Amino acid sequence: MSGILRIDNVLMQVKGKLQENRVKLWLSPYYEDGIGAVDDEIERLSISMAQELNVPVDYCKAALSELQNNALDKLRAQAEFAETGLATIKVRAPNQVGGTRLITINVKLTEIGSTLQELVAKELGTCPLSVKLISAGKVINSHQVLSEQNIKNNQQIMALTLKSSENLAEDAAYNKVQKAREDAQLLINQNEKFMDMEDQKGNAIHLPPEEKNSLMMALAMHEKGRAELKKKNYTDALLFLLDADNEFSHCNSKLLETVDNYALLNLDIAWCYLCLKSVMQLPAAERRLQICESKFKESYGENLDRVMFLKGCTGNEKALIMRLHLLQAIVLYHQNRRYESQSLLLLAESELNQLKISDESVNAIVEMGKSSRRAARKRSRKEQTLLQQVSESKDKTWVNPRSLADLVDMGFPSELCVVALQLSNNKVDDAIDMLRNNHTALEQKVVDDFIPNSSIVDQMTKMGFHPDIIQMSLRKAKNNLIEAVEMLLSMQSDGTYANLLSSILPSSSSTTPSTSALSAITSMLPTSSQDQKLQDHANAMKAFKRFSDGVSSTDDDYLDFALDMEENFIAEYKSFLSL
Repeated sequence: MSGILRIDNVLMQVKGKLQENRVKLWLSPYYEDGIGAVDDEIERLSISMAQELNVPVDYCKAALSELQNNALDKLRAQAEFAETGLATIKVRAPNQVGGTRLITINVKLTEIGSTLQELVAKELGTCPLSVKLISAGKVINSHQVLSEQNIKNNQQIMALTLKSSENLAEDAAYNKVQKAREDAQLLINQNEKFMDMEDQKGNAIHLPPEEKNSLMMALAMHEKGRAELKKKNYTDALLFLLDADNEFSHCNSKLLETVDNYALLNLDIAWCYLCLKSVMQLPAAERRLQICESKFKESYGENLDRVMFLKGCTGNEKALIMRLHLLQAIVLYHQNRRYESQSLLLLAESELNQLKISDESVNAIVEMGKSSRRAARKRSRKEQTLLQQVSESKDKTWVNPRSLADLVDMGFPSELCVVALQLSNNKVDDAIDMLRNNHTALEQKVVDDFIPNSSIVDQMTKMGFHPDIIQMSLRKAKNNLIEAVEMLLSMQSDGTYANLLSSILPSSSSTTPSTSALSAITSMLPTSSQDQKLQDHANAMKAFKRFSDGVSSTDDDYLDFALDMEENFIAEYKSFLSL
């Protein structure tokens, strides 16, 4: 353990012991007005506490001096606030390398948030637009008075510095959350099932409009936060997650009991604070984690029996519970509840060890083209799935990813490589022979095997497109809704759509289209109202494309994470607890 970390560890123990014994370092005999700190008394107390806590005397003395100075600073800040109205705000600013910087700001609570933002940015040497301030789990509104946001004298807040931009004058560069909210709101208003709501049993959730909007927005912001978490961009992730938390606060408690998203959000928020080295800045951390624990038991069942029944394996859920126990242990540690923390930390370590997979399994997964590092970090369900795929290759549906990559590297089209490997039972030489000598037959099989997504067809039909043209566009776009719609809109603008439609619809033997044929074509072309509808859909598609960037379409993707950081945190806090 480094010297700084060791002093912090001692500081926490000394603070707890002072509170337990009701020792007040700012009063006599440890401090005298006009004289200052009484060194002999501080020295005597240091020796006594060092023996009791089994820590070095010099570390104990340093901790006592720091705690005494903090107490005196608070008293001075109270006096200054009473006299001048200037509040003292302590700002903790996590940096990119995992450390934190603590700065002190003096500001009147009658000022608006942007004033505090500017003062903090000046101290940090950055643009005010790149700074987001967080107090009690909420982002400070730059346009609202500080006192109205419950900011108080002697309060500690957190400052997040967003990634710099070349165009610092562009406020939008630092409004990722607002942009995402606008896109999400457009999608919610479109009501085209871009986002669905179900309870744990798969039943649709029906709500009053305002509450539904809040819940949908909360779920959307949570997804964006998860996407940033996977990229380990904890600053942006926390802003999205706190926005989701604020939206959830507008939903009634009974509703939150029907979905497990709120519990998962609390876990993600706590994890973000930990990764930003600011876990003690998390308001009601213990309560948030208790919500997670209660909901996990309800959703997953005691001993994960419900998950086992529904899914047949429990690896990913075990990883979530391990992370929960780790966070609970760390929160308890920072509350100086060391014995409780130790118990949960050892439990988390045991759970982590159970999630590690054998060398034999790693080798089998590596044979499928995965890197050894990535394979070694996958957990039980991923291991079971991949090994099952190895054993089921004879069904001619599974494709060896390494073989596929090799064929694509040779210059063959990927969709033809997939078919060739399926037909050859993953025999590369046979697949190459097919690709060279039966190219046309493979292309025809790709065409024959293509099945348009029925739900996408329904959506595009409602937009006013002709079913046959929809089929053609989806075939070319490979069932990508956004690409297919953009393709058809482009065809409409250059007249290709009308020409194609006229060739599809029946006409008389005459070279001049009949009145009925022209009428049919006209009826298929968008009217002015349909034009607006199509434009709305196009805007929704663009919003969906922006919003879904980085957001996984796999329901359980949030359960799939490496265990490196958990392992590092366990080792770090074991050293704090001398385990």
